[in-house]
Amino acid sequence: MGKFEFRLLVISGMVALFLASCGLTSLSFASEGITLTVEGKGDVRVTPDMALLNLGVETIAPTAGEAQKENAEVMQAVIAKLLSLGVDQTQIKTTGFSLWRVSQYREGKQEFKGFQVSHTLEVPVMNLEKVGAILDASIEAGINSVQSVVFTLRNPHPGYQEALSKAVKQARAKAEAIAAAEGLKIKSIKSIVEKQTWGPWFAAEGEGKGGAITPFVPGGLKIEAQVTVTFTLTKETELE
Repeated sequence: MGKFEFRLLVISGMVALFLASCGLTSLSFASEGITLTVEGKGDVRVTPDMALLNLGVETIAPTAGEAQKENAEVMQAVIAKLLSLGVDQTQIKTTGFSLWRVSQYREGKQEFKGFQVSHTLEVPVMNLEKVGAILDASIEAGINSVQSVVFTLRNPHPGYQEALSKAVKQARAKAEAIAAAEGLKIKSIKSIVEKQTWGPWFAAEGEGKGGAITPFVPGGLKIEAQVTVTFTLTKETELE
């Protein structure tokens, strides 16, 4: 083995250890040149501007028809209350509807309890100050199942684009640091792979107190982006 080959192997080993400590992917001394693959992550904090309430009505009755009728009457009252509070009817949508037979085992025997109907809605609320009041009013109107209250964004794309830009910049900064340590420079970008990780969904938690409106604290949302970038490297003298 020649001195140059031995030196190249030593450099490869040292850089591999550095890559592992930085969470980077690989450095390759291929025949077409030196390539370096790194991961970049970026995130932004944004303020939510919309809440999604996932509300349901569950009813049980001796017959399927009775259970369905009772459920429909309650749901109509709930929707009427939502509209009176300014919720846009075109934005309310059913997210689930089911009917099933309810039985219970007692002393080893199966006892028929009736039929249960469940109808769930997704209700968007654009004015976050009204979330607690709308939830309380919905419960008073007949809602007996609250699956979640989620704060999110009407348009998350600008925030994601900013996070994506930060991810690419971080990947380049990593690559430049590694290249400089070995007396190399970035020549070009060979490939960029985007890994979508954004998901500005955080459930809110609130604790009501005797008759008061249920309080909610939207807080901030975190939008994340991740990319894997492969750079081609060259010696500094080759760029001059």
